[in-house]
Amino acid sequence: MMKNILYCFLCALLIFGCSGSNSVDTPVDPDPNEAVVFKLSAEQVKVNIFDPVKLSIVDNRGLSPLLYSQILKATCDSMVWDVKDLNERMLVFAQKKDASHEETVLKFTWIQCFYLPAVYETYLLGYRGGKIISRDTLRIDVTNERDFLYRSWGDLDNMGYNIGHNNSLNKNQEFCTFASKEDDTPTLDLRLFNVVNEEESSFSRKSENELYRFISQLYGQPQYTHESSELIAKYNELFAVHPEAYTPIACWLTKKAKIVLLKRNASEENIPECHIHAEPLSK
Repeated sequence: MMKNILYCFLCALLIFGCSGSNSVDTPVDPDPNEAVVFKLSAEQVKVNIFDPVKLSIVDNRGLSPLLYSQILKATCDSMVWDVKDLNERMLVFAQKKDASHEETVLKFTWIQCFYLPAVYETYLLGYRGGKIISRDTLRIDVTNERDFLYRSWGDLDNMGYNIGHNNSLNKNQEFCTFASKEDDTPTLDLRLFNVVNEEESSFSRKSENELYRFISQLYGQPQYTHESSELIAKYNELFAVHPEAYTPIACWLTKKAKIVLLKRNASEENIPECHIHAEPLSK
């Protein structure tokens, strides 16, 4: 009986409404009888590529997130975070039931790194019976204004260890970077993260393709490729750091960086591996 009363109360409490990213007014003293409306919030809505964006589900009543699960259970089947420009989405709430088990999935805060510049239109969508019953929109402006990816070459912070750049939307394409300084030359290496422990040779081929595609999306086609007779000579001429046992596959030159895709073939001493290596472009 009490369960039915709670269910009816929560249904009456929550009337989902459509809202946009420009609706930012919050009453100082919210009406306790006001319907609960869930919205999408970000700590920053203008960032550089690879910068972490902390997103959260918030409500117009200032309720504790501990109450969200019960309210959502009473009103919708699932809720997703959808990014239109990427055609990808992430489940943030769902009810999973069978004859002997009931499980609730709820994620009310998460981190996303956007890898390419764009103005991304993102949605928080609530579903019931296969239909959208609530929608909130948040636009995130992602720029590419630093020397290479998220770093300026004069930045000496966060060097000497790997940094993961979370992709909540697609764990199969998640990057990590390693910044260092060798003989006064700042460098930044970019790798595809092997999330599912894929077999090494297969993952090396996947990395080569994904890294080539990504850097070409970001900076255009390479000036030199393995098909060019100049590639090896340019690699030796332009780059101060030459990791042992690696072969250049392609080279890009931008206004601020020189970038090379490096490949290490399998041998008795080495496992196969591919990564991007970047250094400042000499004036």
